[in-house]
Amino acid sequence: MFDFDSAASWVSSNQGRLNNTQLLELYALYKTATCGSPSPDTPQPSLFAFRERAKWNAWHETSERMDSKAAARRYEEVVFELREMGDAGGDGEEGSGGDGVSKSVSIMLRQDEDIKEEEVESLVSCVKKGNVDEVALFLDSHMDTNINLKSESDGTTALHWACDKGYGPIVRLLAQRGADVNAQDLEGMTALHYAALTDNVDVYQLLLDLGANESIVDFSGTLPINS
Repeated sequence: MFDFDSAASWVSSNQGRLNNTQLLELYALYKTATCGSPSPDTPQPSLFAFRERAKWNAWHETSERMDSKAAARRYEEVVFELREMGDAGGDGEEGSGGDGVSKSVSIMLRQDEDIKEEEVESLVSCVKKGNVDEVALFLDSHMDTNINLKSESDGTTALHWACDKGYGPIVRLLAQRGADVNAQDLEGMTALHYAALTDNVDVYQLLLDLGANESIVDFSGTLPINS
């Protein structure tokens, strides 16, 4: 048996000789050993992102079965078995050392961030269509989507857009699913500000009924006053 770092170095040098099942198991064990469980704020990748969804599910399931120390021991055991029993298959390219794994994990983490942004963009796109049933279906099929995730460009959430468009049923649905009715964009504007600026009186009143705070000012000191 060799230690965790040596095991990781071996995997880095032999990735091309491992099949997808082996790589998936090793990825899940490595992530659990080094990062623990996925963050509750990390959404499950889309059903259509097959590779990323498989990795996320494998990591999630592994972290539920064992802690980081157990995962590290199991990682060492699996690598030892692969090396000793020749389960890695035929010849493949050799890597350049242990940093290959850390580079691969860094790439995967960056992909996770991209997935988050894609999720919020997909939800917003769905909201913009104005079909409440379609939004409900999206949320039902993307249970781990962070409904309060903000756009990196302007800090808006799906609820901001629903209020901007005046889609009352979608506003109510998002609030029922956990949307923060007082979330502020990069200018400090809440959903109430959006409803007020677009003269959506019904949506404005709906937000108040849902608990929105009309005393929150944006960063220019403006209250969300409905005319």
